[in-house]
Amino acid sequence: MTEFWGQIEARSNPERGSGDRELLRMILVGSPDGVREKIAFFHARGLKEQGLWSPLLPTPNPGEVMSICTCYRAKTN
Repeated sequence: MTEFWGQIEARSNPERGSGDRELLRMILVGSPDGVREKIAFFHARGLKEQGLWSPLLPTPNPGEVMSICTCYRAKTN
């Protein structure tokens, strides 16, 4: 299982947050059609552009994929 998550980290490959921003990830998990549909839903409502999501990534469960969207937020003190 550790090897699986290492592959996910390598594929998403975002920069780490710096001192003034925090790295956040949103993860969708489900069937390929369901994940694509939800990404399109978020895009249509102006929440997250489709291009910000990773390609569909396999999970350990047959027929299930995930996609990761990386974003940042300003850190507050």
